[in-house]
Amino acid sequence: MKFYDRSKKTKGAGEPCDLSIIEFGKILFEEFSEGFVLAGYGKETHFKFLLMSGIGKVYQDAFEICRKPFTNWIKAEEKKFCKAKLEQKIIPIASGKEKDGVHSLDNAVERFSLASDAFLIFGYAGDHKFFKTFASDPLKADAVMYLQLMAMDLWAAKKLEHK
Repeated sequence: MKFYDRSKKTKGAGEPCDLSIIEFGKILFEEFSEGFVLAGYGKETHFKFLLMSGIGKVYQDAFEICRKPFTNWIKAEEKKFCKAKLEQKIIPIASGKEKDGVHSLDNAVERFSLASDAFLIFGYAGDHKFFKTFASDPLKADAVMYLQLMAMDLWAAKKLEHK
């Protein structure tokens, strides 16, 4: 009989673990939110990223109204820089230490700033909707505010119409 040798295949805590910006965001934020959208610009590369995540279909459906506008925002970069190769920067994080010091949504926002110069996260935490933003300089803050205004217009207003 042949057994699977886990010692060769799994990384222990503290070993190098390269994550994409999307993987890092999902690890950090899924503990604090039942469903969320994370969008912004990667650190140094300025590559746009978008993650829509939800525990259940109800949360995924809640963000469906944002899918097309946010996808168009991503595509605008592809059109502008069609000849440039846009790649995600890999975030070197020690395995098992991705969430070090992260005990709240605010801590997760602070930790995610290791990967992103500017971003918006919005979603559900318990019975509440939340919006959080981060930007390392005023120009990037303007870009994230554009995303926030778009999200508030599409997503936050959606619930008001149903009342």
